[in-house]
Amino acid sequence: MIIKAFSQHLKQFSSEIPSVILLSAWLKERLSKNPENNVERIIHNEIGILTNKQGFYLLIGKSNSGKV
Repeated sequence: MIIKAFSQHLKQFSSEIPSVILLSAWLKERLSKNPENNVERIIHNEIGILTNKQGFYLLIGKSNSGKV
């Protein structure tokens, strides 16, 4: 489900942008708001986001599968 949702998002961008950049921005966007669907609920259960005062963020795994 998550891969399918991200692949739909990925289609909107140029292939010149590295997918890891798009993935981190997509995850940050999903984690910065309340979950609206099952994909976002799973992301919220599996991954956490830490942000510092300078605006840098770190994605961390909350569960064993999220860490993988």
